[in-house]
Amino acid sequence: MTAPGRSLHAAPVLQRHVKYGVTTVVAEASRLAILAESVPGTPVTARWPWLAASVVKPAADEQPWMVGVTAGDRLVAAAVLLDVPGTLCRTTLAGTAEGHRGALLAVDETAATELGIALADALLGAPRDFTLGPVGQSPALASLLRELPIGLTIEHQPVPVVSAGHPNGIGMSHGVERTLRKARNRMKADGLEWAIDVTGEGPEITTALPLLESICRDRDHAGGRLSPLDQPDRRRLWHRRVLALAASGRLRLATLRLDGQLAAYVLGIEDGRSYRVLEGRYVDRWARYSPGRVLEAAMLERALEGASFDVFDWMTAVAPETLLAANDLDPLVVVRGRI
Repeated sequence: MTAPGRSLHAAPVLQRHVKYGVTTVVAEASRLAILAESVPGTPVTARWPWLAASVVKPAADEQPWMVGVTAGDRLVAAAVLLDVPGTLCRTTLAGTAEGHRGALLAVDETAATELGIALADALLGAPRDFTLGPVGQSPALASLLRELPIGLTIEHQPVPVVSAGHPNGIGMSHGVERTLRKARNRMKADGLEWAIDVTGEGPEITTALPLLESICRDRDHAGGRLSPLDQPDRRRLWHRRVLALAASGRLRLATLRLDGQLAAYVLGIEDGRSYRVLEGRYVDRWARYSPGRVLEAAMLERALEGASFDVFDWMTAVAPETLLAANDLDPLVVVRGRI
């Protein structure tokens, strides 16, 4: 007989796990993918294809590890991290390089609480500097902050977005509107033929990668800054991310051609109800026609004119004055600490 008030099918006991190394983390790929699908609103930058770009073949000085919570055979909460060992280990959430969103994934509040406890215990296990985020507010983050010692720094890094149907419009400044008008007038006055194409075909995007890489690097150098693609590890990470997204069917390559020549491109991600801009660059010789702005404006209109997307997302907390348009913010935070 069963004791009064006891269920015949008690819920599985939650177990905390910490796993180190490429092989052990990669072995969790399918369960991580299922977990991400089960948590509403998980951004593409917290899903396995994106994380795998950092984990499967990490940079020479990086070591992946994972904190997980299971209920029986089911993974119900997890965080994937990267360590750079040294006198003081440096720890980050996998996938958050360049300021992209991470996540402390959990299917419910109970699992989230356990994840926060497990992650705090793991972080406290060795001297380290850690940077967790950007992440959104969540029960898992609240649990982690309760468990960690005081002395943390919490930085607000909101990501600008354009929300469809906002009462104040899309948030495009008069200066940007004027730039777009001048660009189109110049194209017409100079007799240029222009065409915008969008493809989601993986082979087409893969074939275009060498040219996109060259444009990206050249544009960074023209702006007087080093390019992430100058560094072999960052270049390989860029390639793996793009290839993973293309293989997933989520990636879109938009191009603007002037008189048949590539003048600008935008890599975008269709992520549920959000259209996320991974990056965009233009070719300097066409700068007179502001091709980057023209293409971004076209993609913004395309994304929000129908009912397919609710948000046009710039993905990182870039300086608002550099954006085409923004009318809202996604409130993210970065937690920093030293143990």
